[in-house]
Amino acid sequence: MGGFFDDLVKHGGKPCVVKRATIMAVVVGTILVAINHGSCVCMGMFDMMCLTQSLLTYLVPYTVSTLSSVMAISSRDGSDLDPEGCSLGKNPAQE
Repeated sequence: MGGFFDDLVKHGGKPCVVKRATIMAVVVGTILVAINHGSCVCMGMFDMMCLTQSLLTYLVPYTVSTLSSVMAISSRDGSDLDPEGCSLGKNPAQE
């Protein structure tokens, strides 16, 4: 599983990965905050707990997008990221 974390460190900070993850976090996170905490905002009960939960809600799509991008990049580059032993596929140009 060390390969996964090596790839995460190697690719997770790339500008294209960060940009894509940020866009996904803003779009999907805003939808999730509206669904999960919209009533707090509408009723004027938006306290520190709601704020904390709302900010943490944005981390979910950011994390999912980052992990997906890292796995796709590594799969394309021929790295094996799958800790379960399943094939993630290779770039056909490398075969």
